[in-house]
Amino acid sequence: MFLGAASLLSGLWTTEYSQQRVVIFLIGMYFLVIDTQDQDSDEEKRKLKEVEKEIPPQKIIPHKLTFVVDYGLFFGYIYFYNKVCDYYPDEWTTGFLVLMTFSFFLVLDLRERFFFLVLDDTHIPKAKRDLVYSWKNIGTIVTAYACVCLELAFLHKYDLLHTGKATFDYDPRTGFAAWVVQAQAALALADFVIMGPIHEFMHSYGPLYKYHKVHHCFTNNLSLWGTYHMHFVDWIFEGFSPPILLLFLQWWFGTDSGMQVHFICAMRFNWIDCLGHSCNPYSCPTLNPIMEYFIKSNVSHSLHHAKNSAEHATRMPFHHLDWRKRWVDVKDYNKRMKTNIIY
Repeated sequence: MFLGAASLLSGLWTTEYSQQRVVIFLIGMYFLVIDTQDQDSDEEKRKLKEVEKEIPPQKIIPHKLTFVVDYGLFFGYIYFYNKVCDYYPDEWTTGFLVLMTFSFFLVLDLRERFFFLVLDDTHIPKAKRDLVYSWKNIGTIVTAYACVCLELAFLHKYDLLHTGKATFDYDPRTGFAAWVVQAQAALALADFVIMGPIHEFMHSYGPLYKYHKVHHCFTNNLSLWGTYHMHFVDWIFEGFSPPILLLFLQWWFGTDSGMQVHFICAMRFNWIDCLGHSCNPYSCPTLNPIMEYFIKSNVSHSLHHAKNSAEHATRMPFHHLDWRKRWVDVKDYNKRMKTNIIY
Protein backbone atom coordinates (compact mmCIF):
# COMPACT_ATOMS: atom_id res chain seq x y z
CA MET A 1 0.00 0.00 0.00
CA PHE A 2 2.82 2.42 0.92
CA LEU A 3 4.68 1.71 -2.33
CA GLY A 4 1.54 2.29 -4.38
CA ALA A 5 0.65 5.54 -2.60
CA ALA A 6 4.22 6.86 -2.88
CA SER A 7 4.37 6.13 -6.61
CA LEU A 8 0.95 7.67 -7.14
CA LEU A 9 1.85 10.88 -5.34
CA SER A 10 5.27 11.20 -7.01
CA GLY A 11 3.56 10.78 -10.38
CA LEU A 12 1.11 13.55 -9.55
CA TRP A 13 3.61 16.14 -8.39
CA THR A 14 6.90 15.31 -10.09
CA THR A 15 7.93 18.08 -12.49
CA GLU A 16 10.17 15.86 -14.63
CA TYR A 17 9.40 14.74 -18.19
CA SER A 18 5.65 14.34 -18.36
CA GLN A 19 5.58 10.89 -19.99
CA GLN A 20 7.61 9.55 -17.07
CA ARG A 21 5.05 11.04 -14.71
CA VAL A 22 2.31 9.05 -16.43
CA VAL A 23 4.32 5.81 -16.09
CA ILE A 24 5.05 6.45 -12.40
CA PHE A 25 1.38 7.27 -11.82
CA LEU A 26 0.30 4.01 -13.52
CA ILE A 27 2.72 1.95 -11.46
CA GLY A 28 1.31 3.50 -8.32
CA MET A 29 -2.23 2.87 -9.46
CA TYR A 30 -1.59 -0.81 -10.15
CA PHE A 31 0.08 -1.30 -6.77
CA LEU A 32 -2.92 0.33 -5.09
CA VAL A 33 -5.36 -1.86 -7.00
CA ILE A 34 -3.44 -5.00 -6.07
CA ASP A 35 -2.96 -3.99 -2.42
CA THR A 36 -6.60 -3.05 -1.90
CA GLN A 37 -7.93 -6.44 -3.02
CA ASP A 38 -10.15 -8.08 -0.42
CA GLN A 39 -8.17 -10.02 2.19
CA ASP A 40 -8.72 -13.76 2.29
CA SER A 41 -10.88 -15.12 5.10
CA ASP A 42 -9.78 -18.14 7.13
CA GLU A 43 -12.15 -20.32 5.10
CA GLU A 44 -10.70 -19.05 1.81
CA LYS A 45 -7.16 -19.66 3.08
CA ARG A 46 -8.13 -23.23 3.96
CA LYS A 47 -9.54 -23.79 0.46
CA LEU A 48 -6.39 -22.36 -1.12
CA LYS A 49 -4.31 -24.79 0.92
CA GLU A 50 -6.35 -27.60 -0.62
CA VAL A 51 -5.73 -26.17 -4.10
CA GLU A 52 -1.97 -26.29 -3.47
CA LYS A 53 -2.21 -30.08 -3.49
CA GLU A 54 -3.42 -30.00 -7.08
CA ILE A 55 -0.98 -29.75 -9.95
CA PRO A 56 -2.70 -28.11 -12.94
CA PRO A 57 -2.09 -30.12 -16.13
CA GLN A 58 -0.52 -28.29 -19.04
CA LYS A 59 -1.84 -28.11 -22.60
CA ILE A 60 -0.06 -25.48 -24.60
CA ILE A 61 -1.33 -25.66 -28.23
CA PRO A 62 -4.41 -23.40 -27.90
CA HIS A 63 -2.24 -20.83 -26.12
CA LYS A 64 0.28 -20.68 -28.96
CA LEU A 65 -2.38 -20.53 -31.66
CA THR A 66 -4.27 -17.71 -29.92
CA PHE A 67 -1.06 -15.82 -29.21
CA VAL A 68 0.02 -15.93 -32.86
CA VAL A 69 -3.43 -15.00 -34.20
CA ASP A 70 -4.12 -12.17 -31.73
CA TYR A 71 -0.73 -10.46 -31.94
CA GLY A 72 -0.57 -11.03 -35.69
CA LEU A 73 -4.01 -9.51 -36.29
CA PHE A 74 -3.46 -6.44 -34.14
CA PHE A 75 -0.05 -5.55 -35.49
CA GLY A 76 -1.23 -6.47 -38.97
CA TYR A 77 -4.02 -3.93 -38.52
CA ILE A 78 -1.44 -1.30 -37.50
CA TYR A 79 0.48 -2.07 -40.72
CA PHE A 80 -2.75 -1.71 -42.74
CA TYR A 81 -3.60 1.52 -40.90
CA ASN A 82 -0.16 3.00 -41.65
CA LYS A 83 -0.49 2.10 -45.33
CA VAL A 84 -3.85 3.88 -45.42
CA CYS A 85 -2.21 6.92 -43.80
CA ASP A 86 0.42 6.90 -46.57
CA TYR A 87 -2.25 7.01 -49.27
CA TYR A 88 -4.58 9.31 -47.35
CA PRO A 89 -2.27 11.76 -45.50
CA ASP A 90 -4.80 14.60 -45.15
CA GLU A 91 -7.12 15.13 -42.22
CA TRP A 92 -9.68 12.35 -42.04
CA THR A 93 -13.36 12.97 -42.65
CA THR A 94 -15.92 11.45 -40.29
CA GLY A 95 -17.03 9.11 -43.07
CA PHE A 96 -13.51 7.81 -43.57
CA LEU A 97 -13.19 7.35 -39.80
CA VAL A 98 -16.33 5.20 -39.87
CA LEU A 99 -14.85 3.03 -42.66
CA MET A 100 -11.61 2.51 -40.72
CA THR A 101 -13.60 1.55 -37.63
CA PHE A 102 -15.64 -0.88 -39.74
CA SER A 103 -12.42 -2.53 -40.97
CA PHE A 104 -11.29 -3.01 -37.36
CA PHE A 105 -14.57 -4.65 -36.34
CA LEU A 106 -14.45 -6.81 -39.45
CA VAL A 107 -11.07 -8.13 -38.25
CA LEU A 108 -12.56 -8.86 -34.82
CA ASP A 109 -15.59 -10.58 -36.34
CA LEU A 110 -13.47 -12.81 -38.59
CA ARG A 111 -11.21 -13.63 -35.65
CA GLU A 112 -14.16 -14.77 -33.54
CA ARG A 113 -15.53 -16.96 -36.34
CA PHE A 114 -12.08 -18.45 -36.94
CA PHE A 115 -11.85 -19.65 -33.35
CA PHE A 116 -15.36 -21.08 -33.54
CA LEU A 117 -14.03 -23.25 -36.38
CA VAL A 118 -10.67 -24.36 -34.98
CA LEU A 119 -11.49 -24.84 -31.27
CA ASP A 120 -13.86 -27.63 -30.29
CA ASP A 121 -16.46 -27.83 -27.50
CA THR A 122 -13.82 -28.62 -24.89
CA HIS A 123 -12.55 -25.06 -25.33
CA ILE A 124 -15.62 -23.08 -26.45
CA PRO A 125 -19.00 -23.68 -24.74
CA LYS A 126 -21.80 -24.88 -27.01
CA ALA A 127 -24.01 -22.00 -25.76
CA LYS A 128 -21.63 -19.53 -27.41
CA ARG A 129 -21.82 -21.39 -30.74
CA ASP A 130 -25.62 -21.44 -30.69
CA LEU A 131 -25.72 -17.64 -30.51
CA VAL A 132 -23.38 -16.84 -33.39
CA TYR A 133 -25.87 -16.76 -36.28
CA SER A 134 -28.94 -15.62 -34.33
CA TRP A 135 -30.84 -12.37 -34.96
CA LYS A 136 -29.91 -11.32 -31.44
CA ASN A 137 -26.25 -11.59 -32.39
CA ILE A 138 -26.73 -9.50 -35.55
CA GLY A 139 -28.33 -6.81 -33.41
CA THR A 140 -25.37 -6.75 -31.03
CA ILE A 141 -22.93 -6.31 -33.95
CA VAL A 142 -24.87 -3.27 -35.18
CA THR A 143 -25.03 -1.85 -31.64
CA ALA A 144 -21.29 -2.29 -31.07
CA TYR A 145 -20.38 -0.61 -34.34
CA ALA A 146 -22.76 2.29 -33.72
CA CYS A 147 -21.48 2.91 -30.17
CA VAL A 148 -17.81 2.99 -31.13
CA CYS A 149 -18.44 5.16 -34.21
CA LEU A 150 -20.41 7.62 -32.07
CA GLU A 151 -17.57 7.81 -29.55
CA LEU A 152 -14.87 8.31 -32.21
CA ALA A 153 -16.97 10.83 -34.12
CA PHE A 154 -17.33 12.89 -30.94
CA LEU A 155 -13.57 12.82 -30.29
CA HIS A 156 -12.85 13.65 -33.94
CA LYS A 157 -15.32 16.55 -34.05
CA TYR A 158 -13.65 18.29 -31.10
CA ASP A 159 -10.10 17.55 -32.30
CA LEU A 160 -9.46 15.05 -29.50
CA LEU A 161 -8.51 12.19 -31.85
CA HIS A 162 -5.09 11.97 -33.52
CA THR A 163 -5.10 10.10 -36.85
CA GLY A 164 -1.41 10.14 -37.76
CA LYS A 165 0.68 7.04 -38.47
CA ALA A 166 1.44 4.74 -35.54
CA THR A 167 5.21 4.46 -35.09
CA PHE A 168 7.45 2.37 -32.86
CA ASP A 169 9.61 5.22 -31.57
CA TYR A 170 9.25 7.56 -28.60
CA ASP A 171 7.24 10.25 -30.34
CA PRO A 172 4.63 11.36 -27.75
CA ARG A 173 1.96 11.85 -30.43
CA THR A 174 2.40 8.80 -32.66
CA GLY A 175 4.83 6.40 -30.95
CA PHE A 176 4.57 3.90 -28.12
CA ALA A 177 3.72 6.72 -25.73
CA ALA A 178 0.62 7.49 -27.78
CA TRP A 179 -0.88 4.05 -28.46
CA VAL A 180 0.68 1.86 -25.74
CA VAL A 181 1.01 4.07 -22.65
CA GLN A 182 -2.28 5.83 -23.37
CA ALA A 183 -4.21 2.58 -23.77
CA GLN A 184 -2.64 1.15 -20.61
CA ALA A 185 -3.58 4.34 -18.77
CA ALA A 186 -7.16 4.07 -20.03
CA LEU A 187 -7.30 0.43 -18.90
CA ALA A 188 -5.99 1.32 -15.43
CA LEU A 189 -8.38 4.23 -15.09
CA ALA A 190 -11.34 2.13 -16.24
CA ASP A 191 -10.57 -0.57 -13.66
CA PHE A 192 -9.66 1.76 -10.80
CA VAL A 193 -12.47 4.30 -11.25
CA ILE A 194 -15.24 2.58 -13.25
CA MET A 195 -15.09 -1.20 -13.43
CA GLY A 196 -14.27 -1.44 -9.73
CA PRO A 197 -16.49 0.86 -7.65
CA ILE A 198 -19.04 2.07 -10.22
CA HIS A 199 -19.55 -1.30 -11.92
CA GLU A 200 -20.02 -3.05 -8.58
CA PHE A 201 -22.42 -0.30 -7.48
CA MET A 202 -24.48 -0.83 -10.64
CA HIS A 203 -24.93 -4.46 -9.60
CA SER A 204 -26.02 -3.63 -6.06
CA TYR A 205 -28.16 -0.52 -6.64
CA GLY A 206 -31.53 -1.41 -8.19
CA PRO A 207 -32.28 1.81 -10.13
CA LEU A 208 -28.94 1.51 -11.94
CA TYR A 209 -29.02 -2.25 -12.36
CA LYS A 210 -32.15 -1.97 -14.50
CA TYR A 211 -29.88 -0.34 -17.10
CA HIS A 212 -26.90 -2.65 -16.56
CA LYS A 213 -28.96 -5.84 -16.78
CA VAL A 214 -29.35 -5.22 -20.53
CA HIS A 215 -25.65 -6.09 -20.89
CA HIS A 216 -26.07 -9.12 -18.64
CA CYS A 217 -28.62 -10.76 -20.90
CA PHE A 218 -25.54 -12.71 -21.99
CA THR A 219 -24.54 -15.36 -19.44
CA ASN A 220 -22.84 -18.61 -20.50
CA ASN A 221 -23.34 -17.57 -24.13
CA LEU A 222 -21.18 -14.44 -23.81
CA SER A 223 -19.04 -13.73 -26.87
CA LEU A 224 -17.29 -10.81 -28.52
CA TRP A 225 -20.52 -9.43 -30.00
CA GLY A 226 -22.02 -8.87 -26.55
CA THR A 227 -19.34 -6.35 -25.59
CA TYR A 228 -21.35 -3.26 -26.43
CA HIS A 229 -24.82 -4.71 -26.07
CA MET A 230 -25.83 -2.31 -23.31
CA HIS A 231 -28.23 0.43 -22.39
CA PHE A 232 -27.17 3.95 -23.39
CA VAL A 233 -26.89 5.00 -19.72
CA ASP A 234 -24.62 2.02 -19.05
CA TRP A 235 -22.53 2.86 -22.11
CA ILE A 236 -21.96 6.42 -20.82
CA PHE A 237 -20.57 4.99 -17.57
CA GLU A 238 -18.50 2.11 -18.94
CA GLY A 239 -17.95 2.74 -22.65
CA PHE A 240 -17.53 6.45 -23.14
CA SER A 241 -15.96 7.56 -19.86
CA PRO A 242 -12.50 5.86 -20.17
CA PRO A 243 -11.23 8.11 -23.03
CA ILE A 244 -12.63 11.17 -21.22
CA LEU A 245 -10.78 10.15 -18.04
CA LEU A 246 -7.65 9.59 -20.11
CA LEU A 247 -7.88 13.05 -21.65
CA PHE A 248 -8.26 14.51 -18.16
CA LEU A 249 -5.15 12.62 -17.05
CA GLN A 250 -3.20 14.00 -20.01
CA TRP A 251 -4.37 17.52 -19.19
CA TRP A 252 -3.36 17.08 -15.54
CA PHE A 253 0.12 15.85 -16.40
CA GLY A 254 0.58 18.21 -19.32
CA THR A 255 1.82 15.36 -21.53
CA ASP A 256 3.56 16.05 -24.83
CA SER A 257 0.82 14.18 -26.69
CA GLY A 258 -1.52 17.05 -25.84
CA MET A 259 -5.26 16.70 -25.40
CA GLN A 260 -5.62 13.94 -27.98
CA VAL A 261 -6.12 10.18 -28.07
CA HIS A 262 -4.40 8.33 -30.89
CA PHE A 263 -6.72 6.32 -33.18
CA ILE A 264 -4.76 3.11 -32.56
CA CYS A 265 -5.01 3.77 -28.82
CA ALA A 266 -8.80 3.92 -29.17
CA MET A 267 -8.79 0.70 -31.23
CA ARG A 268 -6.52 -1.01 -28.72
CA PHE A 269 -8.86 -0.12 -25.88
CA ASN A 270 -11.77 -1.58 -27.85
CA TRP A 271 -9.61 -4.64 -28.52
CA ILE A 272 -9.10 -5.05 -24.76
CA ASP A 273 -12.83 -4.75 -24.11
CA CYS A 274 -13.91 -7.05 -26.95
CA LEU A 275 -11.42 -9.83 -26.30
CA GLY A 276 -12.40 -9.81 -22.63
CA HIS A 277 -15.84 -10.91 -23.89
CA SER A 278 -14.58 -13.23 -26.65
CA CYS A 279 -15.67 -16.85 -27.07
CA ASN A 280 -12.01 -17.89 -26.80
CA PRO A 281 -10.91 -18.20 -23.15
CA TYR A 282 -7.25 -18.03 -24.22
CA SER A 283 -7.67 -14.54 -25.75
CA CYS A 284 -4.89 -11.95 -25.41
CA PRO A 285 -6.77 -8.70 -24.67
CA THR A 286 -3.95 -6.61 -23.16
CA LEU A 287 -1.30 -7.53 -25.79
CA ASN A 288 1.11 -7.65 -22.89
CA PRO A 289 2.77 -11.10 -22.68
CA ILE A 290 3.74 -10.72 -19.02
CA MET A 291 0.21 -9.79 -17.95
CA GLU A 292 -1.31 -12.46 -20.19
CA TYR A 293 0.85 -15.12 -18.52
CA PHE A 294 -0.54 -14.40 -15.07
CA ILE A 295 -3.92 -12.75 -15.61
CA LYS A 296 -6.72 -14.55 -17.48
CA SER A 297 -9.12 -11.66 -17.93
CA ASN A 298 -11.40 -13.47 -20.39
CA VAL A 299 -11.99 -16.32 -17.94
CA SER A 300 -12.66 -13.89 -15.12
CA HIS A 301 -15.12 -11.74 -17.07
CA SER A 302 -16.91 -14.80 -18.43
CA LEU A 303 -17.48 -15.89 -14.83
CA HIS A 304 -18.77 -12.40 -14.05
CA HIS A 305 -21.48 -12.87 -16.70
CA ALA A 306 -22.17 -16.52 -15.85
CA LYS A 307 -22.76 -15.63 -12.18
CA ASN A 308 -24.42 -12.28 -12.98
CA SER A 309 -23.01 -10.77 -9.79
CA ALA A 310 -20.53 -8.09 -8.71
CA GLU A 311 -17.79 -10.72 -8.49
CA HIS A 312 -15.02 -10.50 -11.13
CA ALA A 313 -16.25 -7.01 -12.06
CA THR A 314 -12.90 -5.59 -13.25
CA ARG A 315 -11.17 -6.17 -16.59
CA MET A 316 -7.90 -7.06 -14.87
CA PRO A 317 -8.43 -9.74 -12.18
CA PHE A 318 -5.31 -9.11 -10.12
CA HIS A 319 -6.20 -11.99 -7.81
CA HIS A 320 -4.94 -14.21 -10.64
CA LEU A 321 -1.40 -13.24 -9.63
CA ASP A 322 -1.93 -15.99 -7.05
CA TRP A 323 -1.86 -19.14 -9.19
CA ARG A 324 -4.15 -20.93 -6.73
CA LYS A 325 -6.94 -18.36 -7.22
CA ARG A 326 -6.34 -18.45 -10.95
CA TRP A 327 -6.74 -22.22 -10.94
CA VAL A 328 -9.94 -21.96 -8.85
CA ASP A 329 -11.42 -19.64 -11.49
CA VAL A 330 -10.40 -21.96 -14.32
CA LYS A 331 -12.07 -24.92 -12.59
CA ASP A 332 -15.19 -22.86 -11.96
CA TYR A 333 -15.21 -21.81 -15.63
CA ASN A 334 -14.95 -25.44 -16.76
CA LYS A 335 -17.75 -26.50 -14.43
CA ARG A 336 -20.15 -23.76 -15.53
CA MET A 337 -19.29 -23.83 -19.24
CA LYS A 338 -18.88 -27.62 -19.53
CA THR A 339 -15.44 -27.16 -21.06
CA ASN A 340 -11.96 -28.46 -20.32
CA ILE A 341 -9.68 -25.47 -20.73
CA ILE A 342 -6.24 -25.78 -19.17
CA TYR A 343 -3.68 -23.16 -18.18
